[in-house]
Amino acid sequence: MSDVSLQGSFGQDGAPIVESGSNANGEYVKYADGTMMCYKSSFAPADAGGYYDWTLPASFIDTSYFYSSMATNGVNTLTVGWSNSLKTTSVCRFRYFVALCDVYAIGRWK
Repeated sequence: MSDVSLQGSFGQDGAPIVESGSNANGEYVKYADGTMMCYKSSFAPADAGGYYDWTLPASFIDTSYFYSSMATNGVNTLTVGWSNSLKTTSVCRFRYFVALCDVYAIGRWK
């Protein structure tokens, strides 16, 4: 079996990832094709049950991104609902039911 090379017109030095980073709001990865993924893992909102306004670690170009979350109570994992009552290029609102959540968003940065 041979190693797969991602050389080509994917971005600087042949890498499909052109930028990645993290801050207090989570982590993000920007790809050469304009796709961006943002995520924040294993964090506990202030109270278990209610709405959480997630300030994204990097802003999307518009509000056509998809976002969702996963949550666990130590036994089960479930998808947590989201609310379109607040969705900007840099903030989205989640409805959560348990204390420990992973949130993610996928959309365009350019």
